[in-house]
Amino acid sequence: MSAPIKVNEEFSVRGVQHRVLRIMKGRVLLENTATTETREVAADDLLDLYRTGDLIISDRIAQGSIQPLQDRPTATLDMERLGEKGRKATVRRSKWLTALDRVRAFGSRTRLAKAVEHLASELKELKAPSLSSLYRWHGNWLQSQKDPRSLMARFDRRGGRNKYRMEPEVEALIAKYAEEIYLGQRRASAGEVQRAVALAVAEENKRRIPSERLREPSLRTVQSRMARLYAFDVSMARTGPRATKSKYGDSVAARLTERILEVVEIDHTPIDLWVVNEQGGLAGKPMLTLLLDRYSRCVLGLFLSLTGHGVDSVFGALRHALLPKTYLRKRYPEVQGTWPCYGRFTTLLADNGSELVGKSLESAAFDLRINFELCGSMTPNDKPHIERFFYTFNHRFIHTLKGTSLARVSAREGEQLQNDACLTLAELERVIHVWIVDVYHARPHEGLDGRTPADVWAESAQRFPPGIDLNLTQIDAALSEVAMRSHPRIEMHDRTLIPVLLANMPATPTQRKILEALIAAMDPELPAKGSIKDLKTQLLTLCDACGVSLVLLDEASHMVDRGQERTHYLVGDALKEVVDFLGRPFVLAGIPRLKRLLEVNEQLRGRFNRCRTLKPFSLSVKESAADFRGAVQAFSNELLGIEAVDLSGEGVLPQLFMATNGLLKPLVELLKDAVDLAMCTSRPAIKLDTLAAAFRSALWEEAPPERNPFEKGFNGYPLIKPGEPYAVPERD
Repeated sequence: MSAPIKVNEEFSVRGVQHRVLRIMKGRVLLENTATTETREVAADDLLDLYRTGDLIISDRIAQGSIQPLQDRPTATLDMERLGEKGRKATVRRSKWLTALDRVRAFGSRTRLAKAVEHLASELKELKAPSLSSLYRWHGNWLQSQKDPRSLMARFDRRGGRNKYRMEPEVEALIAKYAEEIYLGQRRASAGEVQRAVALAVAEENKRRIPSERLREPSLRTVQSRMARLYAFDVSMARTGPRATKSKYGDSVAARLTERILEVVEIDHTPIDLWVVNEQGGLAGKPMLTLLLDRYSRCVLGLFLSLTGHGVDSVFGALRHALLPKTYLRKRYPEVQGTWPCYGRFTTLLADNGSELVGKSLESAAFDLRINFELCGSMTPNDKPHIERFFYTFNHRFIHTLKGTSLARVSAREGEQLQNDACLTLAELERVIHVWIVDVYHARPHEGLDGRTPADVWAESAQRFPPGIDLNLTQIDAALSEVAMRSHPRIEMHDRTLIPVLLANMPATPTQRKILEALIAAMDPELPAKGSIKDLKTQLLTLCDACGVSLVLLDEASHMVDRGQERTHYLVGDALKEVVDFLGRPFVLAGIPRLKRLLEVNEQLRGRFNRCRTLKPFSLSVKESAADFRGAVQAFSNELLGIEAVDLSGEGVLPQLFMATNGLLKPLVELLKDAVDLAMCTSRPAIKLDTLAAAFRSALWEEAPPERNPFEKGFNGYPLIKPGEPYAVPERD
């Protein structure tokens, strides 16, 4: 298999920095950058470390392999921080570009104009984007290697920044000679354009009085304008149409692909099979969410669920597609083949299902640098390959298993086929893995000229190897940021669906109290009585009926608040029994000392083997400071009808940081109170005195002026002394 990384690339493994010296067949030679020691490892082992989050790709900017992110206007933003106006404008740009690029409309201005007119009618837009705007967006998109973040609408940057300071007449001359000389001659240079403009300016100045004469542009000024030219046009002028087509390709035109991970289709299908729960009772028919690589027809990722096909299923399948399948041998030893399919893809093609067209998937795709495209309404041929896969999956595989419901009721001939159900959801997932890897991927495919999907993937991967340019933390952040608001409780006529169960850990946790807290979180009025066994059965029944897919326990640090190591071990055992009995993923949230629990209970540590520490923002770390500024800017974007000081500016931002200690919760409380105070005035405005009053009302009522960051007399020391908002309490 191809190595997932390149020579001289750097990454850290469990905090130790390494550099790639050499890549051999299935092996990689690494150098410890601190000790210069070398060792040889298997490429599969590196993929496994990447999947578990133990391998973190280093900043490729420092290695000079990509354009510095700080030079990109959208480097520190995600879709959620653009505000509603910016998000809508960004999505609009993406829709226009993907639609026009698909029909190859950027070949000439005449063709583009006709395509724009047709598309405006189809999208029902009264005012279409101008051709110059479309060329500019398309050029940025191509130069960023089709990174969708290059399309972000940065309304927050409008104003005096980056405005040209040359006279409009001079700018017009530069544009004119750039068209005639730079784009009209194959070997022309920016210097020739500058000399032509200089002569034209000198000629024009002969007719002007001294005070109104135009300035001659420098070579650097002309070069900066040349850098903004549409790259496609420059390539056409310099190298001709054949080389330009080879360089830029035809995107997704005519729905054809030339390599793996270029276009990936996503869709759902109900599985024609009844599954049972752990007690043998009928659990229902699951739903399969799947991503299929169009070029190779390989399955890239999947997710099984008994609770329908909501956003959680989409995100689960997307995460599975992005990460290597290195768990295969250990979890399913009966699988004979390999599943080498993973990696970030260029375009995700979805239909118009509600869970696929919503903001959540759209935002996550942008944050993961994936272009998100919707099929046209009532056009199944836009993604025929996944539709065909689902037919093969159900008819050639699922219908051969016990418990199948077959495709049609008429095919059951009065039989109660659900009585034959014997597979649990976990067992079904196991046999699906075996079928995909050992049967489907290994079977000749008619649409691939008789080659197997696995062979086509392997051939393309030699030329276009999948990379690991997204760290696990980036993937999880993009997919979990909208998780809670994407999983609200849904009231049905006979029950309440609770995809994510959020509960607080009791102050004095025992197994009984943990069970009672979880039951109360589902419905405070439910009686929780009986033995521990009765409570377990009651909770499991409720979780099954309400479709609970994830349990999140907040305030979990209560488990180590009292007692010594022996007590912590027993509390950990109590939680372990609950986790094992429910058979659902758990997330524990608490302050850092919660790690003590995992240190003293090894078995519990095996069930919570992935820890994530959310550190406060820091103004001394560039990336963290940009994140804090982005959070404040996102709030500013929502201040409609309220005048405000520049909250994210260099003057106020440090004051906000000092007032909140870089923590989100105090920041939200402070800014909410500031809005409430501003709305109480005849002319709503947030000024420094408003923020000072909000600090007293929301965070520290008795703050003296010298300890209020928004007062002129503030002494500048952090608010961490005893009695102050962020003092660290001493513990016995």
